[in-house]
Amino acid sequence: MIEAAREGWSDLHPFDQLKEIERRSLGAEALDSRGDASVAVFTGLAFRLGSARLVAPMNEVDEVLRVPRCTRVPGAQSWVRGVANLRGTIVSVIDLGAFLGEPSVKEGPNARIIVVNNGGAPSGLLVNELVGMRHFYEDQAESQPPESGEQTDRYLTGAYRIEGTVWSVMSIPTLLADPRFAGASG
Repeated sequence: MIEAAREGWSDLHPFDQLKEIERRSLGAEALDSRGDASVAVFTGLAFRLGSARLVAPMNEVDEVLRVPRCTRVPGAQSWVRGVANLRGTIVSVIDLGAFLGEPSVKEGPNARIIVVNNGGAPSGLLVNELVGMRHFYEDQAESQPPESGEQTDRYLTGAYRIEGTVWSVMSIPTLLADPRFAGASG
């Protein structure tokens, strides 16, 4: 039975496998932290940026990578780490912390790139740590996201609290539509 469930999965990228698992589970009931049957109202990819705990909707993320080798781009904004070759596709790598006026993300063993589609041209958002997929329930919703900082707040659309930790929801399309983001080249 396990082998039957794996058929066809070996051809999928690990992130696509996670998306398929999410798709299959959205219609199913899940147990929340109290053990009650309920359906998740929001599923997102949780990550850490400095001390902020953020989550991006799964449908706004293409994939997650370890930090690739980047080539600097002359004249680009200071928060642009450079460009990287992702299986033959050039991806701009943005230090999300520096872009938001926070400390730059240090490349370490936990740092990751969240690849998003920027109008057909992928962009990679450098974050401190990927936490993983999180399911949120209606009773975990906060009335508003906590204040993160003037530049970060404009991209937040909501928040959820799980076991005392608040996860702010970041709108990737709002981030990508920001004229500053579009003006990365200087």
